[in-house]
Amino acid sequence: MLEVEKKRLAPVPPPFDCGHIEQCRVDKYSVITYGTNRYSVPDHLVGRIIDIKVYPEELHCYHDNRKVCQHERHYTRQGWYINLDHYLYTLRRKPGALAGSQALASAPGEVKRIFGQYFKHTPKDFIELLIFLQEHGYDFDKVNEAIDRLSRSSPHDISVDKIKVLCMQKNEEYTPVINDDDQILQQSRAQLEELSLLLNY
Repeated sequence: MLEVEKKRLAPVPPPFDCGHIEQCRVDKYSVITYGTNRYSVPDHLVGRIIDIKVYPEELHCYHDNRKVCQHERHYTRQGWYINLDHYLYTLRRKPGALAGSQALASAPGEVKRIFGQYFKHTPKDFIELLIFLQEHGYDFDKVNEAIDRLSRSSPHDISVDKIKVLCMQKNEEYTPVINDDDQILQQSRAQLEELSLLLNY
């Protein structure tokens, strides 16, 4: 009976999208204004018109029908909501501006801690590291894991290049392939057997 009824059922309708679309121009600070608040977008979009899809809790930003970023929607007034990743290419040209920037001040605490502890005097390296993470789609947790490993092996030589290498390594345990026909292995086993006999094992 159920199979018969299934044939007569209408297909499940697609999810209802409750967002509404507006257009905004990206200003010279690489932000858009919605309501009375400002939200950052990637800095290559300065001067462009982008579409924003507004939801009760989020804003989704699109350019040329491609999603470029999203923000939590805020209901405060005159707020600035900045994402450090949106300013990396601007900061690459002026790395000295990073330390006092609103972009860094708005970054998560762990990002600020790593910058202050390891890259305070080499902001260009830190920016290159963030660009590397962005291009490879890595979370900042990768940096924490890499620094944790380096801190145990070479705590006084933590560099961007080493962090990048560790970030790209797969979390796999190395398992050596044992060849029972290996001549050295056979000799080693023979020596161990002789030692065992001598020691009465």
